[in-house]
Amino acid sequence: MSSTTTQIEQCPVCYKQTFVPFFELNNVPAQDGVLWNNLEEALTAPTGNIKLAFCQSCGYIGNLLFEPKKIRYDQEYSFSLHFSPTYQNFINDLASRLVEKYGLKNKRILEIGCGQGDFLRLICSLGHNRGIGIDPSTTSHVEQIGLHEITFLQDFYSEKYARQEVDLVCCRQVLDQLPHPKIFIELLRQNIGQHAPTTVYFEVPNAVKIFEDLLIRNIIYEKSSWFTPTSISRLFELSGFKILSVEPCFEGGQYLGIEAVPTSGVVPDQITDDADLEYFGQLIRAFSENYRRKIKTWGEQLSALRHSGQRAIVWGAGSGAINFFSMLKIKEEISYVVDINPQRQGKFLPLTGQQVVPPEFIQEYKADVIIITNSTYEQEIRQQVADMGMDCRFWVI
Repeated sequence: MSSTTTQIEQCPVCYKQTFVPFFELNNVPAQDGVLWNNLEEALTAPTGNIKLAFCQSCGYIGNLLFEPKKIRYDQEYSFSLHFSPTYQNFINDLASRLVEKYGLKNKRILEIGCGQGDFLRLICSLGHNRGIGIDPSTTSHVEQIGLHEITFLQDFYSEKYARQEVDLVCCRQVLDQLPHPKIFIELLRQNIGQHAPTTVYFEVPNAVKIFEDLLIRNIIYEKSSWFTPTSISRLFELSGFKILSVEPCFEGGQYLGIEAVPTSGVVPDQITDDADLEYFGQLIRAFSENYRRKIKTWGEQLSALRHSGQRAIVWGAGSGAINFFSMLKIKEEISYVVDINPQRQGKFLPLTGQQVVPPEFIQEYKADVIIITNSTYEQEIRQQVADMGMDCRFWVI
């Protein structure tokens, strides 16, 4: 970590000169969606620098040092949470709600950033809908779902998709990876044009929750934007949308879901909740010190484990583990990390080189302590360990 400069920048959402740097990290792993096929590749994985800035007018946070060229979106990219029962319950409820609320029966669904298509298949199946999924990490092909087809396109969303007349556009956990979110939302509005009615559903991590609960697993280079309810609402309003709702969702409100429709009306004057913005500003001002304190606590707990001679293994090979290992510079002390996603198993974490193993590995490894990197999945992990007949201590970071 290094001290930040005080140069004020222009906010890429509201364009006001109120974008103030407040936190820096250097030489962090450039991606958590890509693991590495061998140890040598992992130890020399690309890195990036983070310099967070906070807009004092709309609440948006962005990384001033983000370089899109460092990010790979190809067949090696895997960030699916679909293997988690907790997450499956969430997306099942979400898809069912959207289908019922917006009458998505025999309609046309477009998902931008569809990944491997799990959510798109679900919402198409529930409503007997036709689907189009666009993502650079998928493969171009067509699937039959009931009487209708889903077309997957290996591509980035662009102006060439302006002729796609659809009833719902959904885009989940993508907007936070874009350094210029307003350009993207304006492109979407332009592509929709006069096609009506079209509803959009976007989902992003909830910045209020991240900074309130110090969820530092979400402060990673791969994510370049963080939104509060105020900042994401303002983004869509300024880009030509009428907001239908902005609500926290997923476990404890970790995500924000925004629903909106295109409008040709005048952009409303900015209305902010000064109390909410001031509260969020307080969280931001305290973040650097709270971050240092949390990293120090992790180091002390890890040192105590090491001195007691206990064997530890980490569960969860996503951003939580990558943050944990890289911030504490853990290499030989912990060699393995468990993950239920088979696409990640057998690969290695960037910079620190831990190998990803399946859950069954802990039966032979006989760890004394399992370090859970994401508290969201604590109960299902505890249950899975109990089902294997293992008696371990747990440390939830």
